Amino acid sequence: MSIAAAVAALLPVVLIAERMLPLRAVERDVWEWRLRPTGRFPSLDEFSRWQVATFGVLGAVLGYGTVPSHAGIAVVVAALLAMGARLLVGVRRVRLPEILDNGTTRVMFTMSSVVNDPELSANIYAAAWLRNSRVSAGRTGRRLGRPGVRGVAGDPVGRPG
Repeated sequence: MSIAAAVAALLPVVLIAERMLPLRAVERDVWEWRLRPTGRFPSLDEFSRWQVATFGVLGAVLGYGTVPSHAGIAVVVAALLAMGARLLVGVRRVRLPEILDNGTTRVMFTMSSVVNDPELSANIYAAAWLRNSRVSAGRTGRRLGRPGVRGVAGDPVGRPG
């Protein structure tokens, strides 16, 4: 039961980490001046490898905490599962515009730790979190006004429908 709880706790952490600090990300300047002239497509950089290693350590700690009687096996298996989950979520087929957007998101999150103003940091977190969120049109496509009033061509606007 504790193993299932550890896996259930690790999954949201992996998803949130991908949202905040994407694995496949490159800044526009790096793409423009370093990668594009050489003809290379962005892959995992050093920051991404550190993230995967950090998830391996987190998985090892979870494995040791959940199954202390079989500590060696549990640590290795949990570390590999955590790293695999992070790689599975983070390294998927993405297109270059998404990788460049992920680079902007990563820069926003990493630079927010340098700012000493908590309100400004909170605004950076919110902006980066909402950067790629989907927005539905909802009622914005309709004409808002009194019910029963039409604004169709040929009908006067004030005539009830």
